[in-house]
Amino acid sequence: MLTAPPSLPLPGAGRPSPTAPPLAWPLPAPFPAHGEGGAAPAPRLPPALTVTPSELMYRGEGADHVVLGLRKLGRVVRLRKTSIGSGVGREELVRRAAQDQEVLARVGRPVLGRLLTDAAHLVLVCPRPDSALCDTLLPWRRGEREGKEINTHGVACICPDAATIFIPRHDTTTPATPTPTLRSTSVGVGGQYLREVRNVCVEIKPKQGFLDCSTPGMPLCRYCVKQFLKAGKESGSRSGYCPLDLFSGNMDRMRKAVDNLILAPQNNFKVFVDGQPVDETRPFRYLRDTIIAALTFPFTTTTATTTTSGRLSDRSPLGRILTFQSLDRLGVFRASQLYLTLCDLLGSAEAVDEALCDLSAWPSPALGLVIEQGAQEVREVGEMGVEEMVRLLQSYLLSTTAKDLSLMILLSGPHYSPSPQQVAGSSPFVVLGEEGAWFQCQVTGVDIVAKPTSKILKHQRDYERLRDVLADLRARQEEPPCCRR
Repeated sequence: MLTAPPSLPLPGAGRPSPTAPPLAWPLPAPFPAHGEGGAAPAPRLPPALTVTPSELMYRGEGADHVVLGLRKLGRVVRLRKTSIGSGVGREELVRRAAQDQEVLARVGRPVLGRLLTDAAHLVLVCPRPDSALCDTLLPWRRGEREGKEINTHGVACICPDAATIFIPRHDTTTPATPTPTLRSTSVGVGGQYLREVRNVCVEIKPKQGFLDCSTPGMPLCRYCVKQFLKAGKESGSRSGYCPLDLFSGNMDRMRKAVDNLILAPQNNFKVFVDGQPVDETRPFRYLRDTIIAALTFPFTTTTATTTTSGRLSDRSPLGRILTFQSLDRLGVFRASQLYLTLCDLLGSAEAVDEALCDLSAWPSPALGLVIEQGAQEVREVGEMGVEEMVRLLQSYLLSTTAKDLSLMILLSGPHYSPSPQQVAGSSPFVVLGEEGAWFQCQVTGVDIVAKPTSKILKHQRDYERLRDVLADLRARQEEPPCCRR
């Protein structure tokens, strides 16, 4: 049984239900990022969340978190990972998790919008993750992810499970009770007959949607060039996916992008059925056009179709991610130069880290949704004040968050009954297909977390390596087509 102390009640425990319980449960207020005078106070400890290994379901993991589903409760917990033997203390882990919360609240939700995001809250998983829990998860974990361990202090965030439940969202109201799962029987799509419609969730990590022009005359698609570095280190062929195709707004190119993700998912395409990850993605190709309709839905109408093409709307999920990614006005070389200059001015890398973590004065991107990339000239470093340097580097790091986030596309269908009445500017929404079929759909941005300042110099090293690879490919006239522009 999943239990919690009075400070964090979990309604619905032990009650079988196809939908999640209401989201109106008391939770801690957001963590303050900094105290007076810029000094970071000792973080307040989050409330406890009591679990047993049997209540947890492995969902996946990235470089810094393990994601576990809470069975029957419509929630997931994201447990922070640490380097093996690093000895990172509980307070430091809570501080890092609080930074993630601030990025989500101050930037992620305003830029992506309330229709694409859910609030998250910090908890301490109890009892603390021990060998029993880790042994339960071990069969699911990939070898390349085992270089880090789940933090033994149980520091985690909890949020609605975007892979299993629909959460009603509106531009101006708080999410309420989740929409019930819809079911149908004996329907066919593309010659493939489904006995029972279940919730299918597709997770896509789209990556950077435009060329990196840090080196004049050498436009570089990071994802495509990186495929040549992976050759020989991973099983299977290189992925034919190109992020520029997915963000193009052109239906043929977007179909090519999704097809290539399905054929070679790598770490950029996953499928969950009723919350359970599946190994083989090819059987879900029939959802390709529905996925594209969901990613390009502008929320200004009541329904999406699978036949539209053209310019990508700034208000669509992909358009908002592109806006988020375009916050950077520096590029890798100027960001590194500015970072090193700021270290000299403030006296240490620790002082710079503290300054960049404070987003309280960062300008709200919600004031202007469309950000023209490179529209404003950046002054020379010698002409900038410390505050301007801090804001530019914050925007640079936030753009890297956007280039590494994922979109969860939750689908229920196909249905052939009359589609429900929809309201513009709300989610979930309806995607209309062929032959009268329709899907209920919701798109959610996840992995919206703070990037450490150590990434700034690492990005330059990584970029220089990719640039050398591209130069070699160009010399042999074997560069990716997207890098020939």
